[in-house]
Amino acid sequence: MVSASRGLRTTHRISVPYHRSPGKGNALRQILASADLLQADVVVVLDPDVTNVTPEWIAALARPIWHDQYDFAAPLYVRHATEGLLVTQLLRPLMSAVYGWRVCEPLTGEFGCSGHFAAHCVDDAVWDSPITANGIDLWLTGAALAKSFKTCQTWLGPRQLAPNRPSVGLPELFQQIVGAAFESMESHAEYWISRTDTQPVAIVGTPPHEVVAAPPSPDGAQLLESLSRDVKNLADVLRAILAPETFAAIEAAGSGEGVGLPEELWSETVCEFLVAYHHSVMRRDHITQALLPLYRARTGTFLREYARSALDSEASLESVCVEFERRKRRIVERWTSAG
Repeated sequence: MVSASRGLRTTHRISVPYHRSPGKGNALRQILASADLLQADVVVVLDPDVTNVTPEWIAALARPIWHDQYDFAAPLYVRHATEGLLVTQLLRPLMSAVYGWRVCEPLTGEFGCSGHFAAHCVDDAVWDSPITANGIDLWLTGAALAKSFKTCQTWLGPRQLAPNRPSVGLPELFQQIVGAAFESMESHAEYWISRTDTQPVAIVGTPPHEVVAAPPSPDGAQLLESLSRDVKNLADVLRAILAPETFAAIEAAGSGEGVGLPEELWSETVCEFLVAYHHSVMRRDHITQALLPLYRARTGTFLREYARSALDSEASLESVCVEFERRKRRIVERWTSAG
């Protein structure tokens, strides 16, 4: 609740304590609602766990909204090829394939938006759904794309998180984020089902010159070692989710007959998981849980290939997106089928 001693329409600034009511979505709802009440022209949201925010970041997020009349400005971070694999190997290519727009950082930790977009978000019924607790970032990006708001990407630079910030384990984080991504695609299906092409989202500004060192990464070969055991343990679940030929290919990859999860098999797998989630072939949290071991195998495949050949990171990440985008028609056909 926001209270003021005089009319909110004439108040220039509102400052309220946030007592960490459950879910990041509640905090963002307060920010966007306050911006709507103040009739703000520009809203900039920053993640408090980021330690290297500069004034230039705020300008980079605000300028496209103020000067160029964009409604939503997503961040562009300077990343090493082995950093942010959940984004580069899953969220980015899947969002690109489904929504038909190339957004490099759909999981927006920082963003800028117009008052018009803030008002739209405040009025949307999504606040009463599970998406808002942990996946509001993905929904905001999807809403900007699906509701025809003018969207851009703006360069910020490397992103450094506080080492002592509260965090959750990978299984819980993965389930929250992937579940939110799938739910967002459910809520925007009317838009993307009819979209047939893929276009890049405009980029404003110039990339910083910082060079990012390789972060500590798990050994790719070790991540692949458990694939055979995981596939065997989840065989009944995977058979219910995947097409027979896809399950057979994953079995072969786990038995050593394959080479991990290459881009083609990984993209097909994720798309079939999305469709299974839509048709609720089993409890939806079980579906997202079952994808985690395969995601580990995919990241292991990527890390192993990167270590062996020092592959061109940009070309590799582009190739993953292309593989996902090739499956858009099949996603739509299966999505709209009887299940």
